[in-house]
Amino acid sequence: MTIYSSFNNCEFSKESFMKSLIGFLSFTGCDTGSSFSGKGKIKPLKIMVGDPKYINAFSRLGECTVISKDLFQIIETFVCQMYGWKKSDSVNDIRYQMFCQSGGKIPCEQLPPCENVLKLHILRANLERMFSTMPNFDRSKRKWLDNWS
Repeated sequence: MTIYSSFNNCEFSKESFMKSLIGFLSFTGCDTGSSFSGKGKIKPLKIMVGDPKYINAFSRLGECTVISKDLFQIIETFVCQMYGWKKSDSVNDIRYQMFCQSGGKIPCEQLPPCENVLKLHILRANLERMFSTMPNFDRSKRKWLDNWS
């Protein structure tokens, strides 16, 4: 079964898209996780749908407790594109460029997170994604359920 995107005629399996969507929502902000100020969901969703490597990357969130260097670099490039920098793959570089271009007057919330903060954000999204697949964890109450059947 194939799903066709109205964004830019990309083609990918429904299963991979649905799996990536859960990771994507955990990463871009959900009821228990932080979001990127002023970025919303539509623009990042269009970026994800436009490149199969992003669908694959967000599908991988929650599979393991460790984030590989490869996965981090793909998501870092994704964040650069969210902030309008298509040819950059370093959030630290675009933070610096945005700061310089504004003459030091850009509000902090308009800058992307630095690399260290992005790593923590990815780890949090990874944890959220892991919890979403655990049948005995109640996310709304943040506690384990008693029925382990």
